[in-house]
Amino acid sequence: MGESGSALPGEKMSRPLAKKIRNSLFVLFLFTLRLIIFFIPLRAASAAGALLGRVLSLVLKKERDIIFKNLEIAYPGRYGLREKRRFASDNFANYGITAFEFLKVNTWKPEAIAKLISGAEGIEHLEAAAAEGRGVIAVTGHFANWELMSVYLSLKGFKVGAIGKKLFDDNVDRFVFKARTTTGVRIYDRDRPSFEMIKGLKNGMILGILSDQDTRVESVDADFLGVRAKTPSAPAVLAKKLGLYIMCVGLLRKKTGLYKMTVNRPIGITEDMATEEIASIYNKQLGDFVEAAPAQWVWVHPRYKSTVDYTKIKA
Repeated sequence: MGESGSALPGEKMSRPLAKKIRNSLFVLFLFTLRLIIFFIPLRAASAAGALLGRVLSLVLKKERDIIFKNLEIAYPGRYGLREKRRFASDNFANYGITAFEFLKVNTWKPEAIAKLISGAEGIEHLEAAAAEGRGVIAVTGHFANWELMSVYLSLKGFKVGAIGKKLFDDNVDRFVFKARTTTGVRIYDRDRPSFEMIKGLKNGMILGILSDQDTRVESVDADFLGVRAKTPSAPAVLAKKLGLYIMCVGLLRKKTGLYKMTVNRPIGITEDMATEEIASIYNKQLGDFVEAAPAQWVWVHPRYKSTVDYTKIKA
């Protein structure tokens, strides 16, 4: 009696153990891959990453279906099955390029990494804010190799911070943290806003906040690519409370393999604007960045999971 609703002790213990083993194997693979990539040119590493990504798009059906459903939610009826498959292949290639580039360039000097960004349109808006001594919330998303932007801005002389979260493995977390902070970029815990972060913003820091995903942070509903989506509210709340600028920042990978960064002019914020209204504005600008290079965004993330029933969307 009651056996059907319970699990054996061994089964309960095996789940965390299996997860630990899986994570350990992934870490071993990651660092082995990093060693191999170290000895090949960047262009070859990017090509290998793209190829691996395309192969994975054929294997990872669950993730591919999320891409298909996201496309159907944002652009109902626009893509046929063949076009969705081609899009998913291109999208996975983007992830592969980004991952292999990250593993490759983290061994470079910061000055060499920054040269991967060949142009920064609108950087004068950040320069003007710095001249005022006014902090900036740089609202951005997972565009192409987004990690490059903080390195680039730091080497241009800006005070830069970013919000992040602890990763699944301590070794990977230390590896990524070191790569992110090598140029003086400050990383703040997403779940523990600090006095140091507030102090930095009051002293003219640029704080990058990834605001293009549905996560467990404080959020409001606002349109993203024309569809209601749960959207982080921190950029709007911090900007109003501390008198900061909000600027949307995007990154696009060019055919040459180099990148172009775009900094939009500050969003005009007034005291009577609701958080939802401000979030709608930065969502619109982030959506414009997505549409400038659709395959370079993270369509594999269920962006609308809080507002749309994915089980009712046909992949």
